[in-house]
Amino acid sequence: AAVAPAHGRERGPKPDKRGREGTPPAPRPSAERRGRDAHRRHEPEEASLEVAEDPTVTKLAKLLAEKSAAKGRVYAVTRLSVEDRARFLKAAKGLPGVSVKVEGDGHFRRVVFTPDKPTPILKRSVMPDFDEDDDG
Repeated sequence: AAVAPAHGRERGPKPDKRGREGTPPAPRPSAERRGRDAHRRHEPEEASLEVAEDPTVTKLAKLLAEKSAAKGRVYAVTRLSVEDRARFLKAAKGLPGVSVKVEGDGHFRRVVFTPDKPTPILKRSVMPDFDEDDDG
């Protein structure tokens, strides 16, 4: 004869807060897989990367570097491939009045153009204080 479980419920995975059955944790990648994907975690240094020159990217990098130097503003370009970041660095290297560097990690890596003489950003007019003092 079968024995009925206590409280009318079978033993098994406990439901979570939403009433769903518990799921086992996801398996970890094997050591072989982790070693194979290691190159994705460490991107190569753009300054030492040898890439073919692209005239369009070179022209854009020089234009942006000249604009940064002339206006005194910092500009950043995001969402570039490793090769395009290397092209930007190579094209803007040695231009007067601006320095170029790569900042950030992973997906948020960017090329930053910083002028040698940055222009301060002027504050717009200060908002008036609309609080009225009630004297009476």
